[in-house]
Amino acid sequence: MPTFEKFNLPDAGEGLTEAEIVHWHVAVGDAVTVNQTIVEIETAKSLVELPSPYTGVVTEILTPEGTTVEVGVPIIVVDTDPGGTAPAPTAPAGVVPDGADAPAATASPQTGTGDATPAASEGSGSVLVGYGTVEPGTARRRRRAAEPAAAAPAAEPTAAAPATDRPGQAT
Repeated sequence: MPTFEKFNLPDAGEGLTEAEIVHWHVAVGDAVTVNQTIVEIETAKSLVELPSPYTGVVTEILTPEGTTVEVGVPIIVVDTDPGGTAPAPTAPAGVVPDGADAPAATASPQTGTGDATPAASEGSGSVLVGYGTVEPGTARRRRRAAEPAAAAPAAEPTAAAPATDRPGQAT
C-alpha cells in the first residue's frame, strides 16, 4: 500500500512567513532520496535550496514555479513506499529495538563489523532548513555583573558666552 507524505514549506530562517518557488529540481515520477535537493526557493533575504525529507517517488508537485507560498503549506507529495508493501512497524528515529540490528549498519569488508553511517551515529538524523536540533546541556552565557559607575569628575559649569555684536544690529 503506498504511503504518501506531504512536505510542507519550512521556515527558511529569521522568521520569514513566505517564499517563492523559483525552480523545481525534480518532476512527478522522479525517485528522490533524503537530503537530495528538490526545490529552490527565494525568500525576502536569499535563495535557498531545500532538501527532501523523504526517500521515495515524487507523486505530485502542489505548487508551480513562480508561486509565492506561505510557510507550512504543502508543496510536494512523495510516495515513501512505492513498492506497495505494507510498512513494517518502526521505532522512532535513533531508537533500535532490543535484539534488532540498526538499519544503517552495514558489514565492512575490512573489519566484518557494523559501521554506522554518520547520520545514524549523530543521533538526530537529517536536519531540514528551519528545523535545528537542540544540544542537551547548552546554557545561555552568564551576564556580566553590573560594574559600579566610576566616579565621574564634576562637570564645571560653563559661563554664558558674552553677547557679541552682530553686523547690522544697533546697540
